[in-house]
Amino acid sequence: MFLPMSKEEMDERGWEELDVIIVTGDVYIDHPLFGASVVGRYLEKHGYRVGIISQPDWRNLDDIKKLGKPNYFFAVTAGNLDSMLAHYTPQKRVRDFDACSPEGIRKRPDRATIVYTNLIKRAFKGVPVALGGIEASLRRFAHYDYWDNEVRRSILLDAKADILMYGMGEKSILAITKALESGENIRDLEVNGTVIRCNRKKVEELKEKYDIVELPSYEDVKNDKIKYAEMHRKLMTMDKVTIQRHGNQYVVQFPPTYLTEKEIDEIYELPFERKPHPSYKCHIPAIVPVQFSVVTHRGCFGGCSFCSILYHQGKVIQSRSEKSILNEIKRLLNHEDFKGVIQDVGAPTANMYKMGCKKGIAHKCPKNCLYPEPCENLNLSHKPVIDLLKKIRDLVGDDVRVYVRSGIRYDLVMYDKEYGRKYLEDICKYHASGRLKVAPEHISKNTCQAIQKPDGNLFKRFLEEYRKIAEEVGGTKEVLPYWLIAHPNCRIKDMIKLAEFIHEYKCYSRQVQVFTPTPMTLSTTMYYSGINPLTMEKVYVPYTYREKKIQKAICLYREKENWEKVLEGFKEVGYKGIIYKWIMEQKLKEKEKEKKNKKKLKKKI
Repeated sequence: MFLPMSKEEMDERGWEELDVIIVTGDVYIDHPLFGASVVGRYLEKHGYRVGIISQPDWRNLDDIKKLGKPNYFFAVTAGNLDSMLAHYTPQKRVRDFDACSPEGIRKRPDRATIVYTNLIKRAFKGVPVALGGIEASLRRFAHYDYWDNEVRRSILLDAKADILMYGMGEKSILAITKALESGENIRDLEVNGTVIRCNRKKVEELKEKYDIVELPSYEDVKNDKIKYAEMHRKLMTMDKVTIQRHGNQYVVQFPPTYLTEKEIDEIYELPFERKPHPSYKCHIPAIVPVQFSVVTHRGCFGGCSFCSILYHQGKVIQSRSEKSILNEIKRLLNHEDFKGVIQDVGAPTANMYKMGCKKGIAHKCPKNCLYPEPCENLNLSHKPVIDLLKKIRDLVGDDVRVYVRSGIRYDLVMYDKEYGRKYLEDICKYHASGRLKVAPEHISKNTCQAIQKPDGNLFKRFLEEYRKIAEEVGGTKEVLPYWLIAHPNCRIKDMIKLAEFIHEYKCYSRQVQVFTPTPMTLSTTMYYSGINPLTMEKVYVPYTYREKKIQKAICLYREKENWEKVLEGFKEVGYKGIIYKWIMEQKLKEKEKEKKNKKKLKKKI
């Protein structure tokens, strides 16, 4: 049974009213990969009546009123993606497809969190509103907004909501619900994993109780890029209460929450239908690639500069037990829609299962766990994930395919001298579909330094090792790299180095992403301020669309339609190396082919 989306469904459950109403910018898919569904099911398990309003029409109040007034609060999320990222390309053009909407046709507004909160405030005066989801989570402090090209205030203030839940949110939303049930005022709560807004008097009271970190104010970071970079440095650890002044108001963040194995198992054992709500009578694209995927853990200690996971899920790995994962797979095998393929067994980084800091201090430590070298306190053993995948294969038998399509950190594999090769063998032989997907991002030393990933030397060794293994085990031989272009510290010369690497080591790929500055990441701070907060030194930033197009064209140098842009970039830096020669050879072949075709045509005439 799904969570109710209408009064009729409430009646079927015998509910006259709801305790919490979740408003989401996504379609309602009852699945453990969709946040609204997860927190809704979690509250339901703890005895609360929860309903969902999915993609309400923001042009009137009808949809937002359809489930009535909740007893405790509305919980608002833009969905699984920041609404601006979902709507616009890196070139700020409107996207023509939204996977989390019916038929892929966009049904949510820009800045959905703010718009939905304003709807609720108009329809139900005085009812508390709690924000959640990745849009709210990454905009909880003052932040640079790429689409407005300016520093915006905390979304908690812009939305005029009462409290914000950052991170994954289950423990936070349960604590808020219990507190309101007991009669507490939402403005008085001090719950870990949340952000509140308050006045100076409240801040002084908090300073008496907690060890406080104060960020530069909104006004300071808006007007001074060095202050903005300093703000990022202070946000690299979040084990203390953190405050930031916005005019005469403050936003206050309480430390993050993490799940024990028992708690995370409890979440993934909830009775998800793994389907879109039956009210949708059309195709829902978002469910297709993930319907039968399995999450093994949360968190990522990779520390890539462009990635927001560090500030959302955190770098503490929270793994499920083998028993919980195997029980979920048993349920998948019996699902009425199951067709014999488990699409993914993974997480933000598939091979971090059961890894992490031996001292348990990752959340307090500002250092990158993997770059420039792996930390000596890091457990990098692939044995737990090898054992898990073996047990899954034994459980499902030969008739079911089990894929690992989540990202694999190839550097982790190379650093694990004891079990890394065995992991690669198993992935290659049993779990890679088509081509093995990895994300080196770049190979140039300058660019990789800004991205905080190893340069091309380690990736070269990985390619050699993987291809050797593929020959031995008869598995998937091709590697599909993902490349990131136009990142801070990436120049045309760096792209030429990448193109030469691709050419030499035969790893051409059309999986190319133009860097998009998203709130709260290290890369976005570099993009906006022109400063690397780790060193406080200036960095080069490719701002212009022209250079971004040239960089992308160089990465995709094999495509004929890109040659003009590629040669434009080569001319700018005076390059006439191997890629230039290859293109000129291809152009010559094209001309010769054209001449032959003309001769044939003349003979026919």
